[in-house]
Formats: sequence, C-alpha cells, structure tokens
Amino acid sequence: MPMIDGDWSVDRATGNIRYIGFDHSPTTTVAATALVTGDYYQIRVAGDTDWTSVGAPDNNVGTRFEATGTDPATTGVATQSPSYATVIQFHRWLQALADDPEFSGDDELDIIDKSPSARSTDNIITLTNGFNVDATAIEHLYDGSITQGSGNTEERWDGIVNFGNSNVHIQIRQNGSILSDDYWNKGWQAGAHDGAANASVLTDSTQSWTTDEWVGYWIKNTTDGSVAMITENTATTITGVLYGGTDNDWDISDAYEIQVPINSDSGAGISHRFMIKTIEDGVNIDRRRMIGQSRRYGNTYSEFSINGAVAGNNVLALSDTGDLNNTTAWATIDAIVDITNTEGLRLIDISGDGTSEEYYSEWDRGANSINTFFEYLKHTSADTTTETLQGENGELHRGVTHSIPYDTETGVPTTATNDKHVWGTFVDHGAVTGGPFTVGEVVRQDSGNWEGRVLGVDTVGTSLIVDIESGTVSTTEAFTGVTSGATATTSITPTGGQIQNSAGEGKVLAFDDDGATGNFYLQVTKGVAPIDNTVLYDATDHTDSYTCSAAATERPISTPFVGVSTGSALIGAYGLGLQAADTAAADTYFDLSNTAITPPNNVTFTVSGFISGDYVLVTEDNGGDINFTQMTSDTTANSATQTSISVVSIPSDTPTAAGTKGSIRVERDDGLYSLHRYTSFDTGTNDFTIPSADFSVNPATTPFNVFVGYLDYTASGTSDTFSYVYSSDRTHFVRVRDGGATPIQTAETTGTMTSTGGTASVNRIGDT
Repeated sequence: MPMIDGDWSVDRATGNIRYIGFDHSPTTTVAATALVTGDYYQIRVAGDTDWTSVGAPDNNVGTRFEATGTDPATTGVATQSPSYATVIQFHRWLQALADDPEFSGDDELDIIDKSPSARSTDNIITLTNGFNVDATAIEHLYDGSITQGSGNTEERWDGIVNFGNSNVHIQIRQNGSILSDDYWNKGWQAGAHDGAANASVLTDSTQSWTTDEWVGYWIKNTTDGSVAMITENTATTITGVLYGGTDNDWDISDAYEIQVPINSDSGAGISHRFMIKTIEDGVNIDRRRMIGQSRRYGNTYSEFSINGAVAGNNVLALSDTGDLNNTTAWATIDAIVDITNTEGLRLIDISGDGTSEEYYSEWDRGANSINTFFEYLKHTSADTTTETLQGENGELHRGVTHSIPYDTETGVPTTATNDKHVWGTFVDHGAVTGGPFTVGEVVRQDSGNWEGRVLGVDTVGTSLIVDIESGTVSTTEAFTGVTSGATATTSITPTGGQIQNSAGEGKVLAFDDDGATGNFYLQVTKGVAPIDNTVLYDATDHTDSYTCSAAATERPISTPFVGVSTGSALIGAYGLGLQAADTAAADTYFDLSNTAITPPNNVTFTVSGFISGDYVLVTEDNGGDINFTQMTSDTTANSATQTSISVVSIPSDTPTAAGTKGSIRVERDDGLYSLHRYTSFDTGTNDFTIPSADFSVNPATTPFNVFVGYLDYTASGTSDTFSYVYSSDRTHFVRVRDGGATPIQTAETTGTMTSTGGTASVNRIGDT
C-alpha cells in the first residue's frame, strides 16, 4: 500500500507528524455512491457496483483500494480502511513535501523548512530537526526503524517481522510484562452482531464473506471480552466457541473484531510486520530485549526471543496449528477444581528408587487424566487467561529459565517462593525529594555522568539497583528520576560486588537453601542472567543479598510450560513435578538437575466376587495355594517390643506399605503365622518396619518363613485393589471365607499381575 497523503498531517510549529486516517478495525460503512476520492476502503458488499471503475483492482469482497470516484445508483457497500506505509515510503513522502515550493492543506512542510528526516538505509529512518511521530503514527508504519530526538529525549521504534502462518496471534513480552495494546493483531475486519440474543453463532447480515475464509483466525467479542477460534463461516455467520469473557455468547449489537495480522506478505511467509518502542528517555527499554509468544488455547504454543533489537527489522518465527491433544472445550477445562499445585522446592520420588528428586512444583491432577492435566495447564497459561501461576497472571509464566548457585549470604535474607530478586549497580543515596523513585524509570546523574533504568527500590534503606547503561556512579552525585521527578544524592562510590557485571530481574520459582550456600531456580524476567560474583538483591530490601558462585546455567524452556503430551503420557518440562502417584511409566520428567526421570510402572490388581463381611486373603501363588516360602528370614525375632523383621531379600514389587488391608505374615516357632501391618521397608537392609509386637514368648527363630498378604482383611465392599511397582508377571492366590451370618464354602482362585495390571474374581457359593 502506498503512503496515503490524506491520512497524515504535519504541523510546522510543533514538528508533529500525525496519522489521522481510519483506525485498525473501522466499522463505518460507506455506499459506493458516497465514496471519498483518496480515501481507502474495503469492499464489503459487492452488489451491482463496478468497483474497478472507482479504483479497485477487482470486484471481490475483501479487496482494499483507494477510491478514485463514486459509482452512482449502485448497491455496493464498502468499509472505511486504515492505511499503512513502510518507513521508506514515509521518508520519501516527507521529502516530497519538503521540496514543495509552498505547503497545502494540513501538511505544513515545504522548501523553507529544515529537513524532516534522514535515511541510513531503506529500513532505518531518523526524524530530524524536531519533527516527531506519536504512538498512533507508529502503529501505521512498518518494515524498519524510526528514531527521533537525541540524548535524553531519544526515542526509537524497531521493526518486527514474523514468519509464520497467516492467522497466528502474537503477544509481545517486554520489560517483564505483556504489552497490552496488541494492535498488530487487530487487522481490519469489524462489525456488530445483528442476530438473536444469547446466540452461540455470530450473525452479521451486512457481510458477504467467502465460505470458511476465516477458519483458524481469532474473533473477539469486544463488548464482553470473549474470544473464539473460528471453526467455520458462511457469508453472514461465524462459528466458534467463545471463552474468557463475561457472557461468552453473542447479544444484539455486540461488537466484534476478526483479528487479522497487519501488513502480512503471504508470498514471503510473513504474517505480521509492525514496530515496537525499544528506546525511551534516551535509554534502552530492557536492553532492547523482548520475547514473542503465541498461546491460543486449542493450538500449539510457541515463543521466540529477540536478545537486543537492532535498528531496522528484527525477526520472530512464531506459528501455531491445531493441537490434537488439546481439543477439550475451554469451559470444560475451566470448570475443573481438583487440580492443585504446591509451589517452591519440592522433594518427590518420581523415580520410585527411594531417593527423592528436586522439582520447582508438585502438581496434583486429582481425578483427571494426564492429558486433561496437560490441557488444564495450557488453559492456565493461555492468551487471555485470568488464572494465576507462581503469583502472576499465567500468560507471564514460562517456568525455570536459569539455575544459579551462590556461596555467600549478606544480611539476613529470607527468600520465599515467588520473591523477586534483582542485580545491577548498587546506588546508595540519602534522603529523597519528591518521588518516590519507581521501578522501570530512567535515573540520570544531573550532569549527565551516568544513566540507567531502575530495577529495584529500597525505600527503607534508601538505595536503588540500577541497570547502568552509560557512565560510572560516584559518591555525592545528585541524580533524578525522569518519570517520578524524585531527586537524591549518592552516598557511596560502588565497589566490588556493588558494581554490576550483569543486570536483570528474576522471580524465584524454587530456592534450595543449604545454609551459606545453595541454588536459585529463577524465571529471569528482565535483563540478562547473572554471572559469577554477581550480587542478587531482594527487590525491595537491598541489605539482604546473595553472591553467585558461578555463572547461571540456562535451562530449556517448553511451550507450553507443562511439556508435551502424547495423549496418554506426559514428557514433562524442566523442573515441573507431579505427585508420584499421578505419574506413569510412559511419562518422563526432568528434575532440577535436568536428569530425565522415568516413573516406575505402578500396576493395580482388582479382586471381586465377595461381599462385605467376607475375609479376603491375597498372596503369591504356589500351585493353587499360599506361597509360604516367598521370603526367608536372616535374623531371629525374639524381642518383647519387636519393630522389624529382617529377611534375605524383599521382592522389588512389594507394596510400599501394608496400610489397613495388607500385611506380612511371619512364621513363629510354634508353626503359626502372625499378621503384621508393616509401615515401610528398606531394600538396602531388607528390613520390614512393623508396629511393636511381642516375640519374646513365641519367637521366630531364623530361618523362618515370611510372606506378603497383599490383601488380608475383612471386606467392607464387593471388590478391592492393591498396587505395586511392576517388575515381572506375578501370579496371585486368592482365598475368601465367611463362616458368619452369611456362611460360604471356601472360595479360591488365581490371577496374574501383568505390566498392565490384573484381575481375579471368586465364585461365592453359600454353605447352608
């Protein structure tokens, strides 16, 4: 699209260059009989208008064009259309105005004025001599960078080009936040619902869309705030399940936007071209770093980092497509209440080897499948979510990005999960006049000796942590906060660890405190990761700090942060843990040492056919009977307070504890077997721990037999289960008896536990 003169104005007195054309998603319709020459339009209803006679290249609905006139007495309808221009087109337009003998209209620029702009390349333009643009103007420029002002007033916007699918939806994360005005997704399709109230399908009878042309795009109900992925459309209707709003349906006159990326180039595989401010008040915004992310629920997630934007264009590579393991409706997932998380350092034995691993979370998936759990965590971190993760909106959560060891503590630090820590130059100062200083603002020494952005403010200790961009801080220097207006004077010259060797901010997702040493597991949210000897300060109390003993280790990031679902198993993200009982052998987890952890195969055996009051005994089978010799002792048990039973070897697939329904049976010297509900066992010593029992009168002199009662109790139902870690197939013997009110003949059967579990059912026959 060329530069549209009528959409821009230039004010000679102020140097203001402003966009005055239509907004990104205009809703005003114009009949073909009332088009304004020079304005841009989009064909909405073709009617019987010959659109090629008024400037359009064809007569197709959706075509955008510059009007060259009107078509009288025809029925076609157009929508007002915004205009966009490349930075080089913008520069050429300014220079074309500047060589006019005298200005005309609202473009107050001609040959007598100083030059308004300078070109370094076709993608790098500088506004000169006080000429300037505002944020609205920037939204209508692309394909390069624009710089204006100098020194303390310098501002710069850099170009962003995304290579991805045509309907991908992009969020930009900058300086620890998601930019709220995502104008680059706004496109130019807008209107209002004129169908029935409380409708699930949008109707706009003024439209003439091509069938399914909007499938895969997002539509937003701007009245109630809900969004939907479009699954189909007709000429006048759009179908998609709305979520995330107040009503999540269509009411009469609800306004909508079909969110079409701006300035796409399908031939080049480009979905978006737009600009982001990277320098303000003469100082870089977060070192010109940013992260692009795409998180549309129901689609795959992706992210891409720009680690220091350059003048001109900067590339993102964000795309998404339908996620076959994320097809459950948002409302269904949103209604789940039994998935919970314990945040912070967690010790969990997911491996089942008796030694716990370290994780930064311990999720409980409740009664939900592992794939439903995956979908739930996608929901909590999706674009538009209102859920909270680690103390902040889920859109911001990425997981642990860096692990950082430390070897020195200063003050009395009391780090808690989700605390913020900052690192940079320690600027101690005296009393503050005005203000107070604010995080994110530029502070500048009054004589211009140094400047930087504030990362942390300690109002009690009167100090700042600053990412110094230029200069060196010294004592007794007056400085000012550009945004707050606060002023103060430095109290010291920073030395040693007070001088930054890196600068940034991180949120503590897990903290392993081993005393004077330990490890941080951070999501770095601003700046760059700390290196060796960097001092990490509490964000609001700079008397408490830690000194890094090595450079941070960057950790792998998963998108989504939960990891990857196969549909029936989870390949977890770095450091993300589940309670051990919620894991399965097909899963893989990565602990905080980044070691792959495979859970054991916990299998379940179900016994049925009995009734409440029957006695149920399940053991290992030995030819259709109890295997009394399953284990052999290696130590005599003869204490009056015996609390352990020692055997030669405990089978690896023994249940971890007997609970109230299982047991070990121990052969005494008189040949009888006593029942003990063991609470644990140690495979290193091959000892069972049992409640204290008297073995002094009737001891168990080694060698004696021991066997496991997998179920060994009076039933209270008609079926029951037991579980253990599978090692190989094991056949179980089942015996059920009842000589009481409902006597039966002894019922016996066998069943085999395999790698997928096992079952056995007895045939209960009355004994009357």
